[in-house]
Amino acid sequence: MDAIICDLRQRDQRTLESVTDLTTIRQCLNEPLVWHSQYPDLIKYSAWTRHITTLLQTIVPAWSVILEDRTSPERKALDQTLLTAPWTALPTALDCLSDGALLKQSVMTVYVDLLRVLTTGPSLDSFFSDPQKDTILVANALCSIPTKIANVLELDQVSHAWYLDTEYCPKLARRLANHPTSPLTPILLEKLIRQGYLETILPAIYPIALAQVRQEQNDVWVKLWDRLPMTDKVTSAMLSFLRHTLDETTLPRQARHFSLVFLDQERAAPFLLHAIQRPAKGADTLTLRFAVAAALFATSTQKELLEKQLSHASRSILQKTMARLIQIWTDPIFVQRHAFQEHTYTSSALLLIAGYLPREDLQQLLIECPIVAGVSLWFQGSDQATLKLGLAVAETISKLSDDEEMQFKSGILGKETDSYLFSIMDLVKKQDAFLPVEEEEEEDSVQVTLPSDDDESEEEVAELDPDALDDFDAASSSDEESDASDLEPYPMEDESDTEDGDAKAKRVKPRKPVYVVDLLAYMKDQDEPIKLEMALNSAAQVIRQRAGMGTELEESAQGLVNRLVGFPTSIEFEDMEEHLREALVALMVCAPEAAVPHSIDQIFNRNTSKSRVFVLLAAITLAVRELAGWKTLDVNKAIEEATDQTKRIDIKSPTTPVGQVTRVSRRAEVEKKQRENTRRNRLSGLAGRVFFFPLLTGWWQGAYGRKPYWIGNDPRVSERFVMTLNVILHSATNTPDKRSIVRSYLEFALTLRFANVTPQVTQALLMGVDIVVNVNYNGQEGLLVQDYTRELVQIKEWMEEIMERVQADELKQIALTILARLADVSSKAY
Repeated sequence: MDAIICDLRQRDQRTLESVTDLTTIRQCLNEPLVWHSQYPDLIKYSAWTRHITTLLQTIVPAWSVILEDRTSPERKALDQTLLTAPWTALPTALDCLSDGALLKQSVMTVYVDLLRVLTTGPSLDSFFSDPQKDTILVANALCSIPTKIANVLELDQVSHAWYLDTEYCPKLARRLANHPTSPLTPILLEKLIRQGYLETILPAIYPIALAQVRQEQNDVWVKLWDRLPMTDKVTSAMLSFLRHTLDETTLPRQARHFSLVFLDQERAAPFLLHAIQRPAKGADTLTLRFAVAAALFATSTQKELLEKQLSHASRSILQKTMARLIQIWTDPIFVQRHAFQEHTYTSSALLLIAGYLPREDLQQLLIECPIVAGVSLWFQGSDQATLKLGLAVAETISKLSDDEEMQFKSGILGKETDSYLFSIMDLVKKQDAFLPVEEEEEEDSVQVTLPSDDDESEEEVAELDPDALDDFDAASSSDEESDASDLEPYPMEDESDTEDGDAKAKRVKPRKPVYVVDLLAYMKDQDEPIKLEMALNSAAQVIRQRAGMGTELEESAQGLVNRLVGFPTSIEFEDMEEHLREALVALMVCAPEAAVPHSIDQIFNRNTSKSRVFVLLAAITLAVRELAGWKTLDVNKAIEEATDQTKRIDIKSPTTPVGQVTRVSRRAEVEKKQRENTRRNRLSGLAGRVFFFPLLTGWWQGAYGRKPYWIGNDPRVSERFVMTLNVILHSATNTPDKRSIVRSYLEFALTLRFANVTPQVTQALLMGVDIVVNVNYNGQEGLLVQDYTRELVQIKEWMEEIMERVQADELKQIALTILARLADVSSKAY
């Protein structure tokens, strides 16, 4: 062996001295393979590592023209050598590629192709099967491939390239899932999650993990998830992934399968709390039922569940979760400030778990965690929808825990008018964990089509045998013969001109989209600027034409919002921002309940640019005004209409007329003018639930964490955000949501009173207060004082403080107007 090692070192040294000699290069590629076939342990010595380094650092840059051809004998020998020790070749090849700016295009192409060879099929499996190597180094190298190649090639990427993270990471995840016990697996999995690929790799991992667990009946995957420090993040991503596959009929089987892969008795409780307190995006009652059933499957035996008997661990988990839910449900901040969707989700979870608990456990829990005091909060100062939801929960809990003669029955809820609430009340009967689980051998609980790892080029790589030798001369002669036989005459000039003309004649300009589905398809085609421009110019018209025609618009609303917000900025169109705003306004007006909440989510999304945030806020402003019956098409004019001080009522004392007063009836003229100005207020029922409270909830969620990308960190965005709230506040004057909106806005403004905000934001807040006292409660001074006594006192102190300490004349003028109005309100109320 010592002699072979010495010969290998000498061969590498001669190669370095005569790198331009092709014969020497071929000997350096061929002879070590012969030695390796005779002495397989040769790869364990440092001389073999040095040999691979010589090949990659010296031979590849010097002979890239030959090595670029995958079928050349030299390239096959190089591939075979690297595959003998991929854990050595991979980091070295990545280091060579790091100096991409100094490399020729052909050299970079060879390095990228060699990385593909090293991360394909059996060579990729070898990283998991050898526990003796440096797993951290290998994990870092495997995870850095997409980034390093993308940085080197820059704009040379193509949408289907193997090295893109959307292609590479799922392939790596499938190989990882096939080796759950390898020391490399948890390190590599944690690395992929930290890099943000969790949602990309889960669809590839879960079906394989499920098949392994069902076949081997072990807890290897549960232990693997336990080793990861980011359990909450994994839980959210897993629920978000499985939410799209949940089905009413197969939910028990899906929950049981999930518990086998992801849960045990220790993980069940934190999993259930996380699923309820931090629901995945788009979570619904089906997701809740799935989470509760999965937790029970993990903590009770199948026999106990079939007999509808919960184990001690299951009862303990449900009791702790129920106690936490009662604490949240009776929190005044939760009742007053959180959105109606959160109220519904938490109430659904509370009733669902109450349906599983035995009656004696529920009665004991209600003694320890009284819910009666919390119910009264839902009846005080709330809108009708919130009040009815509180009634639904109170009636259902009373029915489960009290005797029949003591049960609470309000008599307000009707099955026809409140069918949605009755569906929530029926959740106490949805005991999916108690249903028999029917296993299906040929059908998995998650249907995912996984692409094959092996394409045509990879099959060639898989056939390479490290111990096989090539006949260089024979291969070279055969290549020359094949090249000669492939020669074909190219077309003459006249022929090519004719073909070009035919091709141009066949090009047809895309038609204008007519349906929402066509519009969405045009926007998805990012490589066709003509389609993008046509879709953008006609988006508002198509959306308004399809309004009220089936469910097409509602079903495509979120996808349209995503495409409009993510519209490529690299392509410039005439009036692009204006067309984007018009399309979003049309979408929010025609499908408000589907489009507006998702648009608000995009406002607080860290990936949304500031320019798009301004577009979204402007679209919300115009949509609110249009739904309220206004026809303002300019966002600045809409804000001016809602906040113009000159349109406030005159608070001066009326002058006493002198002399004879002549009374003339103008009733007919007034009634005619009222009929002309009467507009249908479609904002009723939407102002708070769809627009105002989701915006305010998003603001507070970002404020609590003070995240770097929170919109409150930007003064200009903050000012526009407050002005958007002002427009909603002004437009909601004659809606049922007015009272709750005004209360929440005053709490919002008085909280920001002590915050470090710019004068522009303060001015916007004062305009909102002015709207409350001069517009929302115009002619209702007594009701204003009765409902907001404490807030009015604080507002008066705030205005006096501005008059004394602030130098800005505009702020003083608004503060003086509000103080005068407060004095007038006080005199009229008492």
